[in-house]
Amino acid sequence: MSLEAFLERQSEWSSDQRMNSLFARFPEKGVNKTLYESRLRFWTSLINSAAREGLLTANSQNENTFILQTESLPALLTRKGLTPRGLDTVVIEMRASNDLVPVSKFLNDATSEGWSIFSLVTAPLRFGLSFVSGPAAEPEEFAGKDVLVSLVQESAVRLFNHVKDEAAYSTDYIHDASVFKKAAQRTNSAVEKQLTALDQRILARYLETSGKAVVEYGPAKEPLAIKFLSSPSSNAVITDTDRGILNIKNTAQSLQLQISNLEAKVAELKSNASNALKNNARSRALIFLKQKTSVSSVLEKRIASLHTLETILSKIQQAETDAEIVQAYQLGAETLQSVLKMHNLTPESVQQTLDTLSDAFADQEEIDAVLTAHHAANALDVDDDEIERELEELVKAATAAEPGAKVEAKASPDADVDALVDVLGSLRVESGEVSKSETKEGKRKLVPAE
Repeated sequence: MSLEAFLERQSEWSSDQRMNSLFARFPEKGVNKTLYESRLRFWTSLINSAAREGLLTANSQNENTFILQTESLPALLTRKGLTPRGLDTVVIEMRASNDLVPVSKFLNDATSEGWSIFSLVTAPLRFGLSFVSGPAAEPEEFAGKDVLVSLVQESAVRLFNHVKDEAAYSTDYIHDASVFKKAAQRTNSAVEKQLTALDQRILARYLETSGKAVVEYGPAKEPLAIKFLSSPSSNAVITDTDRGILNIKNTAQSLQLQISNLEAKVAELKSNASNALKNNARSRALIFLKQKTSVSSVLEKRIASLHTLETILSKIQQAETDAEIVQAYQLGAETLQSVLKMHNLTPESVQQTLDTLSDAFADQEEIDAVLTAHHAANALDVDDDEIERELEELVKAATAAEPGAKVEAKASPDADVDALVDVLGSLRVESGEVSKSETKEGKRKLVPAE
């Protein structure tokens, strides 16, 4: 997107009446504070938004992402041949609020207190003189350049969160300047913009002063090692161990690149040999195969070296984890000892308590025995036979008083029938002839069965 297209998308930019008001000089703040602050908000928001899109710098791959050349703002924000006449006030206010900070001041004293003093003293003079006699005296490489702090802050937060989310061990917090590529990625930009060397210095300085990292610089003040801090620490430094870990990681990355190139070379030589055979160039195919063998040998060595470095790095991470575990053990042991001491829990005190408890149980048993003997001695002398007789009398009296008792005493019809059957079964007829007269009379002599 071009700057012109970006400006046309702003709703107020298409209104001549509104823009004529915004292009005019600012009123005195004490006279019309509302109008003053309204214009300031518009221009501050517009400048930050356009800079965030990378539209206020030249269209060059080596442009500085975080740098704003304030002297070029009037020309960049021209509309229908008119130049905003209040941009000097906007720049002064942005410097006073530390939204803009001169590059030299930012790199040498990246604190809000230092920026404020520098901006309040020099900002009005610098911007006013820039239209008359050029920028004020300043290091040539930083002349007329200000850091747009909001962009630096956004990139620093994005980079820090990325490193923190990806880190599993302390070895993952030490990086070289290549990590700044993660800060250059924009979610609203189709093209990834690379940070320049000056951008990297600015970003590294902000990470330092915000307590997010410690940085080690090279001879040209370029960041060589960046150690991100998982928690703020005033004593954090880059140690020899950190440098060793960084060297291992950089070497491993270099080996991975070499391995990729060698694998591509092996594939290329194999393809060349095949093509030579197809063209009946046997001798040329042999040359390609010999080259392939040589490159394959180098590839195997590089792979072995990479494996060794990765093993070393893994052992370092394992040792770190082991140290954390041992530290947790030690802390747990100290905590347990503290709790035992707090409650006076020792083998002697526990044994003494158990002995006291045993003595108490024994005393209780003796007390129970004494009480049992006392009750037995004072018990009444009772005749059990007399008690049994008295109980039987009570049972008989209760039975006689019940209405159903007489009914139970009578023989039931079923009982009479059963008795009669038993009697008949015990009878038998005597052997011998029976006379007709006896038959007629229906008489028989019955005798009991033997």
